[in-house]
Amino acid sequence: MTLDWQNHSTSEEVRHPHHEEGTTIIEPTKDLVRQQLQNDLKLLLSQYRNPEIGLRLVAEKINISEKTLKRALNAVCDPHANTLKSFYTHFFKVMNEEVTSLEIYQTIKKIIKTESLSKISFDVKAEETSSNELMRLLEQDLAFRQIFIFSRTGVVTQKWVIEQFGAYGVRILEQMVMLGILLEIDRGIYKQGPRGVEKSALAVKKIILELNQQYLDSVKLEERGENSAFYALEGLSLEAKEKLLEKLDNVKSEIAQFINDPKNLGQERVFVTFAMDVLPELEQEKDQKSRNKNIASNLMETRQ
Repeated sequence: MTLDWQNHSTSEEVRHPHHEEGTTIIEPTKDLVRQQLQNDLKLLLSQYRNPEIGLRLVAEKINISEKTLKRALNAVCDPHANTLKSFYTHFFKVMNEEVTSLEIYQTIKKIIKTESLSKISFDVKAEETSSNELMRLLEQDLAFRQIFIFSRTGVVTQKWVIEQFGAYGVRILEQMVMLGILLEIDRGIYKQGPRGVEKSALAVKKIILELNQQYLDSVKLEERGENSAFYALEGLSLEAKEKLLEKLDNVKSEIAQFINDPKNLGQERVFVTFAMDVLPELEQEKDQKSRNKNIASNLMETRQ
């Protein structure tokens, strides 16, 4: 069985200014990808006597809703990168290499690698976007992350989003409304919505770094009572380090209770960041630890 395919140029590469680390985003000819997904889904379903049962079985195998597959089968919208990922992970396993070596599949693999879980596509539906996907978006997409941060301290305007991120930001804004992360309270004005986003360790680190780098005012640090910054460096015992972590956890809990108290809410967009970790060991310290370990081992052997 052969696929309906014509050898067309499928993509051009552009570098998106708000996609992190200068990642090259593949912008394919959407019609070709949509048509190819439709053809490939029909190809899989042709292996079943009853196409409706086949659709349900394929949906179960690749963990995609039947509703999503029906849209792909009718080619009514551009496929989301995560839909492509789930479908073609299965498709490449069951089809022979001769079929999957076509140029279009190399393009699709690039889309999956570059865009999957890193930005929202136009056709994503709220019920199809898992907590893990949103968590990854918060990690990987600067526009998503900045809009999310500002919406947690007050309203966000479409004008500000356009100034910061252009048309791409508006696209993200619209999807955040659809997903329930934002609510539009007036034309072009948005506030925090009912749906939250889980924060991974990597997302927390990026948020802390960006807040301090972009918004910690070094001029105001010269004036008492305007803002605050602090760091401490010291060599501590392991026991002392653990006690310090415990103290910081208590402080974090106190701050969280304070800022969540309704009577403290207002117009000031305040941010507080916390970070504690250890510096890497120097080579001579590693050597000394190794020698101490050897000495201790030799003492144990002597006593025995």
